[in-house]
Amino acid sequence: MHHPAQPPELVTDLSPTTWIEPRLEPWGWGRGVPVCSQVPTGFAVYLRLFHPAPDGRRWDRIAAQRYRFAHPLMQWEGLCRNQDEFVNGPMIGSLPEAEMRRLFGHLPSADEVYYAFWNGFGLDYVAAGLDPERPGRVLGQGRRIDSWRTPLLELPSRGYVVLRGPLHPLALVTRGQGDAPLEPEQSPNLIWPAEHTWFVATEIDHRFTLIGGDEALATALLDDPELEVVRVQPDDRIDYGGDTVNDKLPAWG
Repeated sequence: MHHPAQPPELVTDLSPTTWIEPRLEPWGWGRGVPVCSQVPTGFAVYLRLFHPAPDGRRWDRIAAQRYRFAHPLMQWEGLCRNQDEFVNGPMIGSLPEAEMRRLFGHLPSADEVYYAFWNGFGLDYVAAGLDPERPGRVLGQGRRIDSWRTPLLELPSRGYVVLRGPLHPLALVTRGQGDAPLEPEQSPNLIWPAEHTWFVATEIDHRFTLIGGDEALATALLDDPELEVVRVQPDDRIDYGGDTVNDKLPAWG
């Protein structure tokens, strides 16, 4: 990874993004949400990275504690015991900072990387690189996001502001007041290099991140003990309907 000396640049010429939509599968009623509706087709391997519970526990550990079954398509709704756990579960739509830092440590090097943030986050944000030395902090003042004036990457049911920079973890942060430090709040929703050799997607409604890449990347991520990663198939359903094991179990615990 490179430590960016300058904030990422806004992308107004969206031609580098046109390869994505033709390689996405449809999703919706009757189809559910397949893996390749979020990550383009054509990668050798697809992975699902589970966001940990607020107390740091892995999904497979929670499943064992709740007499549920841990499997690649399990859903948080099938593991939690009550409405409070459902609402206050793993982070939705954003890869937690610790997991993002580890993921970037495994991504193959790239000189030019694209970062897309859902345009619904609003206007009072800037995008900035994470401080490599200080968890919970970002570098500099970042680049302001203005989704009203910036051309959007339009994908099915979602629009994204796109930025470009070196391979380095980015986050959206609320613009600071005075000299107040900026703290990361939101990971990119889509990340890919100019060479299209891998792709990372964190859908705004999901408690996990999807990754497409090659076998070497898969091996590195699967072998990382700090990440809960499983293999999935391109047509696997990753919505609640994809968990055909736990959704019929009674609410234990």
